[in-house]
Amino acid sequence: MCHSKHETEFGNHVNFITGQNGSGKSTILAALCVAFGCRAKETQRTSTLKDFIKTGATDAVIQVEIQNEGEGAFKPEIYGPVIIVERRISESTSSATLKDHQGRKVVSWKTDLLEIVEHFNIDVENPCVIMNQDKSREFLHSGNNKDKFKFFYKVTLLQQVNDLLESISHRGAFYGSGFG
Repeated sequence: MCHSKHETEFGNHVNFITGQNGSGKSTILAALCVAFGCRAKETQRTSTLKDFIKTGATDAVIQVEIQNEGEGAFKPEIYGPVIIVERRISESTSSATLKDHQGRKVVSWKTDLLEIVEHFNIDVENPCVIMNQDKSREFLHSGNNKDKFKFFYKVTLLQQVNDLLESISHRGAFYGSGFG
């Protein structure tokens, strides 16, 4: 990546990121995806996290602050009014930490992050949540109705529901066969 430090303020609800070529739009989207747990390959920018480190630097830090107030707050007694998700990437390792509003470490990674992502309905793999250049190009240039339906099926979470139903069905068949 080519940005030493980049800070972006988002508003509530929907945000559109616009700008000239090379202004960092894709970098912002990739950083959000990585912060919320995507693998590097899923960002469609690189295959390893270490490629997000700026040339000449030894590491990269992605920090995202989530507003955590009101009725929909996630564990406000622990995190307070802001949840800080911090992802550190070096040549050999990566780590993630969740911090409270004062920057104090609350927990390292996965379980709470998955809960937070689910709680706030942050699905960075859903093209209606984050639509990168490749997904945008694919959608806009697809004249194929079947591809457009697949897109609709995924973004409306019907694909996820279908996958869960299939999983339940397979488990039911497994337990019903006497192996449970």
